[in-house]
Amino acid sequence: MSEPEPFGSLMRRVSRFSVTFVATLVVAAALVGWALSWPGWGEASTGLLVVAAGATLFEIRPLTVLRYPDPITIHLGQSFSLAALYVWGVQPAILVSGASWLIGQALARKQWWRTTFNAAQFVVAMGAAGAVMSLLGGSPVGQGGVLVWSDLGWVAATWVVHFVVNDVLVSLLAESDGATVWEDLTYGLRWYLFSDLLADTLAVVVVVLVAAGVWYPVALVVPMVMFAMTYSLTRNAEHESLHDQLTGVANRRQLFKRLEEQAGRSSSYAVVLVDLDRFKAVNDRRGHLAGDVVLRSTASQLSAVVRDTDLVARIGGDEFALVLGERPNEAESMEVARRVFTEVTRPVRFGAAVLEVGVSVGVVTVGRAEQLAVDEVLHRVDVAMYAAKSGGGGVVAWSSDLEDVEHERASSAP
Repeated sequence: MSEPEPFGSLMRRVSRFSVTFVATLVVAAALVGWALSWPGWGEASTGLLVVAAGATLFEIRPLTVLRYPDPITIHLGQSFSLAALYVWGVQPAILVSGASWLIGQALARKQWWRTTFNAAQFVVAMGAAGAVMSLLGGSPVGQGGVLVWSDLGWVAATWVVHFVVNDVLVSLLAESDGATVWEDLTYGLRWYLFSDLLADTLAVVVVVLVAAGVWYPVALVVPMVMFAMTYSLTRNAEHESLHDQLTGVANRRQLFKRLEEQAGRSSSYAVVLVDLDRFKAVNDRRGHLAGDVVLRSTASQLSAVVRDTDLVARIGGDEFALVLGERPNEAESMEVARRVFTEVTRPVRFGAAVLEVGVSVGVVTVGRAEQLAVDEVLHRVDVAMYAAKSGGGGVVAWSSDLEDVEHERASSAP
């Protein structure tokens, strides 16, 4: 069983969140105020506007690459913002970066505080990259200029600083239960390095296109649109391989992948196993169409109970499983399981008929310090669910005492 997170640890996380959020906004506001005083706005004209439009476009519609459990988003607006840094300097780059992120996140209807923080975060990262560029003797190449091999050192330094500042700020703001800042920093690092390197390399291409003519960066739109169309087709195929066709929720394959991912992190989580009672009677009396209605209704009810970051999976004919990420203790897991019981036992309309099923729910909570293999987690939740079913339905949490009962049942089985 998982122990509640200590109050002191909780308050440290809350303080870390608050200080990071406020400090980032204050520094970003100061940088934006300084950037607005840039004297070169009149000379930049069309070229900077084209680059700013490109940054905004690719923040509104970022590229996405398939990756489990969630696709990774590549923000190519960063390419145009860095290009603005190399061509016109840090002040316009700060405004291009902040404005493009603000517009992109707002149109994506992100939470207001996250939209504000993300825009501020990239303003601060761009300011840091510009400071390093100046310290290393780098300077904007100027419209019509080019980057040469001798510029590689300071250009690479801006990439590193831009990435590190962003990663650190996001990790300090992270709300992962029990995870350290270092764990948040390194989680998914390989993929984020890949996406950043792609965007950073493309920034050099944008600089070259700007040197060729102010409208040349528009040429990047066509291949990026084609990439997005290819992704959409691939994503549909990937979605079908990881989801149950009848209910639309995750399938057994995705469940195992999520559990393997959770087992590799040092945060607490819970697994809830849901087995429908009297489902066979519904199929026998009303037909398979009625059974399908019950299954789809159950999937919808389960999805409504959990958070967007949790997983709902159909793993058998009438069995479902939930993976509840970052649940600090068994009490919270049991609260979710009881809501599951309440929702799933509600009658379902099927024409003029009313379909009713019972439900047996097993729960296992895995603590931050526990190192359990996926098979062991599934065994425990299965034992708990069987205990609930043996008792006529309801909700049962796994405990070591249930193992003795399971052992006796297995020994007495023919």
